[in-house]
Amino acid sequence: MIEKLAESSGNILGYSVKGVVKVSDYEKLVPEVESLVEKEGHLRMLLDLGEFKSEDVRAWLPDLKFGLRFRDKIDKMAIGS
Repeated sequence: MIEKLAESSGNILGYSVKGVVKVSDYEKLVPEVESLVEKEGHLRMLLDLGEFKSEDVRAWLPDLKFGLRFRDKIDKMAIGS
């Protein structure tokens, strides 16, 4: 599960990644990121992986597509556990 952090603001976007990430998580994540990119141009992201367990194999392709689509729009990404 990927949940947007309430502290996100402006071009800074944070997510908590918990349990197993599924295709449905990307179906929610992509429009949120796309909307912010349209508004802000470039982003800075924080991913909290403290409770991350795994990613469903069916989510691998959406994960790859996310990276390819937004790789030049995310200026910095911090990953914590």
